[in-house]
Parts: sequence; C-alpha cells; structure tokens
Amino acid sequence: MLGRAGYNVHRMRALGVCVSASLALSLIASCGETVEDACDDYATAWCNQQYKCLAGTALTNLMTTFGPTPQDCAVSYANQLNLNCIGAEAICTAGTSYDTGAAEACVTAYDMLACTDVTHGFTPTQCAINLICH
Repeated sequence: MLGRAGYNVHRMRALGVCVSASLALSLIASCGETVEDACDDYATAWCNQQYKCLAGTALTNLMTTFGPTPQDCAVSYANQLNLNCIGAEAICTAGTSYDTGAAEACVTAYDMLACTDVTHGFTPTQCAINLICH
C-alpha cells in the first residue's frame, strides 16, 4: 500500500499536479482562487485522505515523512510542491495556462475518493494535467 501511495506522490509531483489531491475542491477561480491556493488545497485534501485511509506501517511511514497530523502533512507536502506552492503554474507547458477552477475540481474529486482508491494510488480523471493546463 505504501508503495502505491508513494508512487502516487511521485506521480503527482512528476505531473506537477498540486491540485489533484487538494481538491479544495469547492473553490472557484472566479471567486479569487489563486494557483497557490489551489495547490495548498490539493496538499490538504491529499493529506486528509492519506491519514484517513492508510493504516499500520503505511500510516507510520507517512507520518515519519510528513508529520504526525494531517495538518503537518499539508504544510510539508505543499513545501515539496514548488516551494510551498509558489509557482505551481510552472507545471503547464508553453502555450497553456493554469486553470484554477479545473484544479479545484480535481481537489473536490480527490476529496471524494473511497479509501480503497486512495490506498491503491488512484488519481481522479479530473486531475489530468491537460484539464488543469490548457
């Protein structure tokens, strides 16, 4: 399980999808949501789901890496994602721009995942990089 969760973290980092998990899910770009906010929301959602769903050694390893609480995890995880989420839009290739509304839809979708999906490293389709950067 931890291997899959670890894979998910690296996969998300590789995609630069700060938003996927953070699915702060209900915030909308038109309401003033920034790229950094969406990234922080993803970190919060990702950590809440991991701490809720993992158990045993997988949870212990997660806590060792990110801290004893979901709140500690969110800060630590966001710090790993583009220096506290500043500059998170850099995940988008030239000619595309970061869509905070789409990023928040990703956060919402991640926040609603079942624990079996979380422990298996599933990423919602709403978190596809081409939906966030277009």
